[in-house]
Amino acid sequence: MTEANKVNDILAILGRNIKRARLRRNISSANVAYSAEISRTTLVKIETGKKGVKIDAYIKVLSVLGLEEDMAQVAQADINGRTLVDQALDKRQRVKRISI
Repeated sequence: MTEANKVNDILAILGRNIKRARLRRNISSANVAYSAEISRTTLVKIETGKKGVKIDAYIKVLSVLGLEEDMAQVAQADINGRTLVDQALDKRQRVKRISI
């Protein structure tokens, strides 16, 4: 899978999740767009996973839906990154203290 395909897939999933969250709350797209101070067209782009939408629009919509903390947790539990760092730390030699 190419990087472009990965991005498209992730945007589609994110958009679908945002739309489902809006529908679960029984909030119209017009009300979310108004409250998020974005156009309804931008909201439709978000919900359909279109490229070119600024990240602040996503955050505004998530905030209207009460989900802004979800965005703050992106990459927080970076298991792959931690594994890579831990592997590098295992290879490092312990630094000896020098008395001054």
